[in-house]
Amino acid sequence: MLSTSPEDGETNIPPGLTNAASVAAGFAQSVALNDDGTVASWGMVGLTNVPAGLSNVVVVASGEDISVALVSLQPVPTVPLASTSQPLVVPNISGVSKSANGLKLQWSVPASGTFQVQWKTNLAAAWNTITNPTTTTTNGVATFTDNGSQSAPLGSMRFYRLVWVP
Repeated sequence: MLSTSPEDGETNIPPGLTNAASVAAGFAQSVALNDDGTVASWGMVGLTNVPAGLSNVVVVASGEDISVALVSLQPVPTVPLASTSQPLVVPNISGVSKSANGLKLQWSVPASGTFQVQWKTNLAAAWNTITNPTTTTTNGVATFTDNGSQSAPLGSMRFYRLVWVP
């Protein structure tokens, strides 16, 4: 059973954490987004492992036994791509949650938008494509739940990205 007592480290803010742009508190851990796009985490051991090389983070969130970071992989162009006459479609991620069924991602879906779901287990690994993701769309919001059957068994660390398919 998780404990919320201070001996779990929730009050042990990392030394040198002085430029936090935002902080999110979970059940037994906290995560801070620094103004340089890096992340610091503290609290219960096992819930505070920040992947080496994690940068370009724009949003952090934390829950009962999960912390998530939204990473900007590249600047978003404001003009159409050179290889297509269609403008770039950028999904608006509206929710990330963990349940007994797995990890659920939600994002807005423009009428002309089709997205591919990809995952990897560490930042250095190549992206794996989920070839037939089970998604549901309601009122312009797409939902995808990874229960481990569509990819490798769920581990303690997983990275996802949505790739627009024109």
